[in-house]
Amino acid sequence: MSKYVVTLLQVALIIAGLVLVLTSPGRSVSLADAWLRGHGGSADTSVYLSVLAGYMQALRLTGGVLLGSGLLWLILDASGLGPLVHPEGDRQVH
Repeated sequence: MSKYVVTLLQVALIIAGLVLVLTSPGRSVSLADAWLRGHGGSADTSVYLSVLAGYMQALRLTGGVLLGSGLLWLILDASGLGPLVHPEGDRQVH
């Protein structure tokens, strides 16, 4: 895999994680509203708020994992400790 493709994947993971973390409140409201419509349009307030909090936590956790893994991969790759780094540099001996 070329260095350019690896860098694009790392940046894509970081951006996707940031987008999920930063937009989790709005997205979780939309998901909770869809859940409410799917359950007949009415629910107890505490149940709705619990569902809303669950969606928000799930989105933030997913975004955090994507952001963290992208950053860790980028740091390891930049420091030369990544799994795609060969001891001979860019040359691969067959």
